[in-house]
Amino acid sequence: LKTAYTFKGKIDFTDMLVLPLEMKKTIKKYDIVFIDECQDLSKAQRELMLASVKKGGKFIAVGDRQQAINGFCGASCDSFDLIAKIDNTDELPLSVNYRCGKSILALAQQIVPQIMPFEGAIEGEVIETDNLKLVKANDMILCRKSAPLVGLCLKFIANGKRAYVKDLYRTVCKRFAVELCKSVCVAPLDCSYHFFKCHKGVV
Repeated sequence: LKTAYTFKGKIDFTDMLVLPLEMKKTIKKYDIVFIDECQDLSKAQRELMLASVKKGGKFIAVGDRQQAINGFCGASCDSFDLIAKIDNTDELPLSVNYRCGKSILALAQQIVPQIMPFEGAIEGEVIETDNLKLVKANDMILCRKSAPLVGLCLKFIANGKRAYVKDLYRTVCKRFAVELCKSVCVAPLDCSYHFFKCHKGVV
């Protein structure tokens, strides 16, 4: 790292995480440290997190084992479990979903049984069909593979419908949530087409 810094005169994001640890720089400490998406932390991020907690202080980490998908960019695939195993750490559930209707969560429960709707959630609607005439503006189509979506997206465009393909990691896997604009959103999840009418327009 020192050689790279001398050569380039610059440091990147990873350097900013590693340099304070490697160079034994003074790291500011806090009574409470909050960590979001803790399933996506790298070893350096976890060590920096722990180094930022005062003696007798606490950390609060929020994450989801099911969403650990950042191994390709240096995150530990077992980051959530490594944090949960830290001495004196209590693991608490966070199972109530505030984004989706009940019928949508019933489908999601086939994969994540513990997820549940909040009290007062709308019913929502899931329609499984291959009739593309049902697709309207603000609908999203999910598919397990990306390739079928490209052809589908081109069909919509050829028929005068605005459509675009959303990136896999930024939409379905990372947070399972997308911001819908006034067009048809096409995103990878399942080979059959699912049309969702969601609570507040978010899946």
